[in-house]
This record gives sequence, structure tokens and C-alpha cells, in this order.
Amino acid sequence: LQFLYFIVEPKYRGIMLQRKRRLAILKKAELRGCTLEPAALKSIEAYLDKTEHNADDVMPVILETVAEVGSGGRITNDVMEEVLLRIAKTGSSESANDRVRVVDLKHIPRLQWDERISGFTNKQTPVYDTLHSLSKSIHRVEVQIERYHVIRQRLLRCVKFQQTTHSVYTDVSAAMIVDPTSTEQPPLYKLASLEGMPRTLTMTVLGRLSQVEDQYFLEDVSGRIEVTFNFTPGSGPDCYGFGIYHDGCIVVAIGKWSGNIFHCEGLGFPPSEPRLDSLAALPTLIDLFGLSPPQNQIRALEQKLSSSNHLIIFISSVCSRPGTLRRLSNLIKGIATDTETFTPGELTIVMTGDFCSNPFRYGDTLSSDPKMSKEIDAYKEWFSEIGHTIHAASPVVAKQASFIIIPGTGDPTPGAQTFPRRPLPKILTSGLTEYLENVEFAPNPARLRFLTAEIVVFKEDLYSRLVSHALLPPLKEPAHSSLVKTVADQAHLLPLPPRYSAVSSAHDGSMTLYPLPSLTVLISGDKSWTLTYKGCPFVNPGSFSRSGTFLMYRPRDGIHQLQSVGM
Repeated sequence: LQFLYFIVEPKYRGIMLQRKRRLAILKKAELRGCTLEPAALKSIEAYLDKTEHNADDVMPVILETVAEVGSGGRITNDVMEEVLLRIAKTGSSESANDRVRVVDLKHIPRLQWDERISGFTNKQTPVYDTLHSLSKSIHRVEVQIERYHVIRQRLLRCVKFQQTTHSVYTDVSAAMIVDPTSTEQPPLYKLASLEGMPRTLTMTVLGRLSQVEDQYFLEDVSGRIEVTFNFTPGSGPDCYGFGIYHDGCIVVAIGKWSGNIFHCEGLGFPPSEPRLDSLAALPTLIDLFGLSPPQNQIRALEQKLSSSNHLIIFISSVCSRPGTLRRLSNLIKGIATDTETFTPGELTIVMTGDFCSNPFRYGDTLSSDPKMSKEIDAYKEWFSEIGHTIHAASPVVAKQASFIIIPGTGDPTPGAQTFPRRPLPKILTSGLTEYLENVEFAPNPARLRFLTAEIVVFKEDLYSRLVSHALLPPLKEPAHSSLVKTVADQAHLLPLPPRYSAVSSAHDGSMTLYPLPSLTVLISGDKSWTLTYKGCPFVNPGSFSRSGTFLMYRPRDGIHQLQSVGM
């Protein structure tokens, strides 16, 4: 019997360990909302046996690569083979995080407010029938409600809005200056609760400001009220704070309720908050950005980030103007020769459009309109010239560096009339991929992740667009200061109402700015600028084709610098 025990026991132990490992693989996949087909599970087990990796270390990388591949909830063996092939190309299962990754639109989470827990949960974006107008309308309403709750729960963490005493607030100008340390603030009322309030009571409300003909309104999830301004628009910061008060913005209003009208004495934006404060207030399992690492890997990735030398260069408006290619060539040659600052294998170059000096105005690139043939040929030729210029300047950079291409608003993309813009189609960019080894195409706006650093890039003439729908004239301050305060406090890149913004409600999550990212590249206009707001750097690298300016960013320490290169 003892002889039989020594024969059977090792085999039994191996079976139990294999079963335990299999259950661990299935559980990790289930936590990510994935289902493994039996053949895919066998492929993972064969990969683990071959490489002798631990399932706990490898599965997060496999599942993140599955998300990049774009597979649905059910993972087939064909998908798994492609995933394992990608991991093998990176050199090791741990190096998949060592590059800047583009978050696909399908994997950007959408928040849903849950009244039962008074908090957010991740919601899988439903696939709405594009021909069903009722479902699209319901979806738009849900998006607006969720945006309201994002701002309200953030506002209630501000010290001045946590008071329980019904004190009367008389200093309107001080109310417009958002000071989280101030405690003199009346309680925040819902609009439906104003009925029956004393006329002499000064109250604070949070609502969405809108205009219908000559009347102004505030609305929240509880109701809608008419509002009048007891001040002259443009009268100064004593009456309303800085920012662009556009149609559809969410504001904090101070005033009195009388005759079924809210008499507003002052307006201000609900204050934003630093990134770390937002993250601390959210459940650990909530992914707001996309491709977030598992909780048990965050500390290790943060340590890896602190020792990383990876550098990201942002170049905007690489359009077909005279001198653009010479500037690009000089930039790449400088990168190749400055070995102390740049390492080609730890370099990502992000290029944004417009990629043609004459914006493409014919709509969808898949159309058979003969007018488009010349424009398509021009794009093909230009991308081929960009690739050839980079390769000629430095074959090493062309082979080892990573390149991310983001379309501008004038570039031809499918569904070009709505945000987010889809990535540029391959029919236009084949010439680029002939010369560059590692190229990825991202939407606009783009979400980029490097380890734990989160970056948002958005190309749009946003200031002009918001000012054109302003209900109150902006106060005298730099245009980029007003723009940054507006998008940060509204927690949205394009916070206009749906009739003006043309934002796809199914992908509204890609436009949110909550929590604030590690870096926001906001390309609005040709002039470069930089501004830090609530600890988050906002930067416009300017027009590369006009002035040769670009942005250098090192995720390790968050240092960002505007640079320029001549012809």
C-alpha cells in the first residue's frame, strides 16, 4: 500500500494543482466580465506550462490585451491565440504595460448613478438601435443625469457645502470665489424644495442653466424653475465668477425664491477637486478611465513608473504646409543624437491633425463620391511623406519608437460630424505604416495610459465653440484660463447640450474629465500655453506646422515642457 501511495499521490497532487489553477483563471476572467471557451482555456494553460509563469501574474496582462484586441465578453481560441502572440512579441508577459496604450472607445467605461448606494457603478454601454429615436432620446437624458450627479457628489465634498445650519448668506462676491476652506455657505437645496420658502431667505441651488427664447431656466433631477438675474451681465466678478457660462452648463446659483421665480444674485461654477481627492472618494473597483490595472498591481506599477525614463512628445497640426517636413526631420535628428535625453525604445510620439492644410469636407471616407478621390490621394501621399521623413532622419527611431496618430476635426473619419471622432481609416495611412514599425491610431479625444499615468488629448477649437453659446459675457482673463476652468469644473471636454455638441451619447464617457487626468493636452487654437489647475497640467502644444512648437512630457515626475524646433 505504501508503494501504491508513492505512485498515486504525486499524480493526484498534480491534478489538484491544475484544477486550482484552472479555477483561478476562470475566476479572474469572470471578474473582468469575460467568459473563456474551453479551447481558449487550454491555450492559456499550455502557455503557462511552457513559460512557467504564475497565473496570478499573467492573467491581468492577458485580459488587458484581450481588451485591446477588441474581443467581446466571450473569448474564443482564435482571439486567445492572437493575444498570446501579441504578448510573445513584447518579449515578456510583464512588458505589455511598458508602453503607452490607447484606450479603445469600446473599453471606456460609463458611469451610472445608483440611488441605493448613493454612489457610482460601472455600466456597460448598451447598444442602441440607431433607427430607434426613442431609445436614443432616453440615452441622452441618462447621460445628462449622470453628468449632474458627477458634479453634485463632487460639490458635496467641498467643506463649504457640508453645513447643516440654515445661515443666511449675504456676501455674494465671496460666494463666487470658490474656497474649500470657507464654512460660510447656506445649505444646497434641490429645486423642487424651493416652493414655500421665505422670500427673505438666501438659498444656494445647483442646476443646469439654459435659455429658451428670452427666458432663463435652472433644472436638476427634481424639477425646473425660471430664473432671473438681479445683476447686469458683464458687471464683473462681484456677480459671477470666471469661466464661460454657456448654454447647458451646471452652475451654483445664490438668490431668493419669490413669485415662482428664482431671483439670482450671483453665479459660480461648482468647484473641481484634485485628482487624488476624487480617486480617494471612489470605490477601488470602479474604472473611470479604461484599461485600469488590477488593484493588486497598482503599487508595483507606481514603483515602476517612478523609475521609468519613458518620454512622450506631442506634436499638433502636422499638416501639409511648407517647412513642416523640415521641422519634423530636424526634430527626429535631434532625438536620435541626444542619447542622454532620448532612448528610442522608451519614446512615444503623439501626432494630431489636421493632417491636411485644406480640411476634408465631404463627410464619410467610405463614400463613393468622385470628388473625394483627390483628397484621399493627398492624404495617402502626405502620410507616406511623413513616414519617409522620419525613417530618413533616423531609422532607429522609426523602428524602435512608438507613434500614435490622432485625427483633427478637419480630417476624414467615419461619422465625422460627431464626437468622439473615430481613428483615421487604414485606406489613408498605409504609407505611414510602411516606414514606421509601431503605429497606433486613436480617436479624438484620445485616452492614453502609461502604467498608472492617465493622459487625455483633445483637438478642437473649443474656446470659440463655447463662447458662441455663452449666456453671459466672459470676464476679462486669458482665454485659455477661462477654457480650462470651464472644462475642469464641468468635468467634461464639450459640456454643451446635445443639440450643439454633437457628442455621441453612447460614447459620452470618452468626453468626461472626472477624475482629472495626470495630463490634459487641450489643443484649441494655434498658440501654445500651459496652465496647472487643481494640480492637473493643461497644455496646448501649439501648431507644429506654423511655429514648430511641441510638448515634452515625462510621466515619471509629471514634468512637461514646451519646446520648439526651427526649419
